Amino acid sequence: MRNYLLLTIAIFALCSTTLTAQRDTIVAWTFPTGVDTIDVYPNAGLPGNASRYIAAEDTSQNELPLSFTNGSADFAVTATDWNDGENNKFWSIKFKADGYKSFQVSSKQRGGGNNAGPMDWKLQYRMSGDDWADVSNGSITCGNDWTTGVVEALDLSTDLDDPGSTSIYLRWIMTSNISINNTPVEATGTSKIDDVIITGLPVVTNPVNIGDTIAAWTFPTGIDSVDIYANAGLEPNLTKYISAEDTTGWPDTNLRDIYFTNGVEDKAATATGWDNGAEAKLWAIKFKATGYTDLKISSKQRAAGNNPGPKDWKIQVRFSGEDWIDVPNGTITCANDWTTGVAEALPFPAGFENPGTTSMYIRWIMTSNDDINGDAVTSDGISKIDDVVVSGTSITGVEQIVYASDFKVYPNPTSNYFNIETSRAMESVSLYNMSGQLIKTMSTNGMNGQIRMEISTLPKGLYLVHSKLSNYSAPHVSKLIVQ
Repeated sequence: MRNYLLLTIAIFALCSTTLTAQRDTIVAWTFPTGVDTIDVYPNAGLPGNASRYIAAEDTSQNELPLSFTNGSADFAVTATDWNDGENNKFWSIKFKADGYKSFQVSSKQRGGGNNAGPMDWKLQYRMSGDDWADVSNGSITCGNDWTTGVVEALDLSTDLDDPGSTSIYLRWIMTSNISINNTPVEATGTSKIDDVIITGLPVVTNPVNIGDTIAAWTFPTGIDSVDIYANAGLEPNLTKYISAEDTTGWPDTNLRDIYFTNGVEDKAATATGWDNGAEAKLWAIKFKATGYTDLKISSKQRAAGNNPGPKDWKIQVRFSGEDWIDVPNGTITCANDWTTGVAEALPFPAGFENPGTTSMYIRWIMTSNDDINGDAVTSDGISKIDDVVVSGTSITGVEQIVYASDFKVYPNPTSNYFNIETSRAMESVSLYNMSGQLIKTMSTNGMNGQIRMEISTLPKGLYLVHSKLSNYSAPHVSKLIVQ
């Protein structure tokens, strides 16, 4: 697929990146079957929401009868009896979203033509036990079509972020008794709702809290020749790459192609070809941890929904030339989200303290051929991995500041200059090429905030930014792409 050692000018000229966070579907009703005993329940979303249903009701909790009729693409849930419904009758859903934030709601509504239904609605939200509050910009006007009463990725209040085990409620409530024909809504008036989808972002824990970062792959750029390498950690590990491989014909590990798709916050390493992979196919990394103890591994895995990938994995570790050993509590079960297949600061087995100069390996290996739907994994089944972080504690007591949210190098890629933004006091900034040659240096004399270095005369390529922080013996090392 690629030469792991060479980065060419053509790659930087041709590649562009759009870093968008991967939104997970928390719950969705798109009514694909038209069977009332099935489509009242979600057809997508987190497993904990599978038993939630959509309802049409009034503030006295009297439910309106439901049926299924033609929808935006297949079917829509439909109800009558909306007469005298102003501030009283509504569509409603309930769901849970523990570990998620930044929620968005989408929906489509329509009022029947021959039996004209309500025209005016608004969206409201509440947590279990709280009062209803209006969703900003949540006013909806319906017509006899699927394009008028549309809500598209409307932001919900940040008050709902990371709700824990508390349920969240949404309702689409009538705000007048006027039908889409500008006449009073009658008992026969019809309202339809379709494509009700709630999405959210996983709440990300900053890995800096679990120790010093020894090596990290968080895939910030989406450029395959860059993001295969560690983007944070100890300098010797910045040339180490992540791979998708198998054990057939070891040590010829049959490397498979890696590409980059939407991840937890930016990008994720992605691969196919996981069929018949039980106890054979794996993700793998290699690194050194000289002078470190208390080693831990964190990672997030996901299997795509349209092309479901492997469900069952385990994490193993070994020294160079030795046998694989299971990481305690390293059994991983994946789903089509970024919260199920999570390993969070799992300690290494006993005997992996201060390994000296010996290389260490970690692998995430399939333990069954089941995909996330319970079927056999096919060759086009997708597995993603993101936020792979090896951390530890320096036995010298010197902290390595290497993966902190308060330290940013941007723009990256760049062509004329780059900024370093940090709350830490910095002594100096130095720029090296990948051969280790010092290209440029500047003294910052304990400054913090934003510091700029001009690089307009540099050749295109990959560079290392060494930021020497006050009171720390080792520099913060970041990769910089000049294009």
